[in-house]
Amino acid sequence: MSVNTYTTTDLISLIKTLGHVPQGNATFTPANLLTLADLENRTAIAKQLKEADEGYFQSIIEYPQNEDGTYRMPSSAIASAGYVVQIRNGQAIWPVSRQEVSEMTTTTFPSVGNYSYFIRANTLYVLPVQFGGVLRITYERRQSKLVLPTACAQVVSVAGQVVTVGSVPSGWVVGDIVDLQQSQPQFDVLGPCEITAINGLDITLDGDVTLLDVGDYLCPEDQSCIPQIPVEFQQLLAQRVVCKIYELQGYLDKLKAAKEIQKEMEDALTALITPRMQSSPKVINPSWGGRKPGNSWARFNPPAGRENS
Repeated sequence: MSVNTYTTTDLISLIKTLGHVPQGNATFTPANLLTLADLENRTAIAKQLKEADEGYFQSIIEYPQNEDGTYRMPSSAIASAGYVVQIRNGQAIWPVSRQEVSEMTTTTFPSVGNYSYFIRANTLYVLPVQFGGVLRITYERRQSKLVLPTACAQVVSVAGQVVTVGSVPSGWVVGDIVDLQQSQPQFDVLGPCEITAINGLDITLDGDVTLLDVGDYLCPEDQSCIPQIPVEFQQLLAQRVVCKIYELQGYLDKLKAAKEIQKEMEDALTALITPRMQSSPKVINPSWGGRKPGNSWARFNPPAGRENS
């Protein structure tokens, strides 16, 4: 297990160091600091990583066909927004183009030449309703709410489906859903599991625990004691909280100086992550000419050697 830790306790300590926050400050308690960190993490930090367009937070969900053609946006999608919609049939992936309601000419068939969808509230309506394969939505996953490590259980050992932890948080019961949270970079959520038994420090889980390692955490669903951002962004997150503290306290001179430091950090980090992969080989189009979403032949004229379902 790595000696490096990246928990919310470390984040709070960094905030207090950068902002010279007294250890006994009653206004900015650990819980209050994490609330401010959540606000910055889910807005400014998420925005900077999203604007890099380098796949941070991207996740995929696949829906089996729904006979009425409706599919809900994933509840964990940032702003209930998607990145791309596709239909996967075996190994073949087909683009699904967005169309506006005003463009519709029928409720059962796309007005464009290929698969299409339109959005109403938080639901996708796919046309035609019946198709071959499954609907795939790539979206950017919302970061979990930040909590103290005491709200989570750190893994001591794993034996089959039984996970031994250092301590079991108060209130955990059989039937609760926990997220398997990596404690080391890149701080991925390995998936949700249901608690089926609690015997002392042994927690039996229903789900895939094969990637869980010693030192990782079991966290309440949609909560985490680890900021789910690159290590290099954690200092920026702390600095943004410091700026928010100065703003709330009306320390305008301190705020101005802290904002300048924040801007330097943002510029440096943008340079680090753009591009995420330094080598950029040319994209080679398929021999059959390729396609882009919206090409009228994409739905009805698949590549040679393939048949529509």
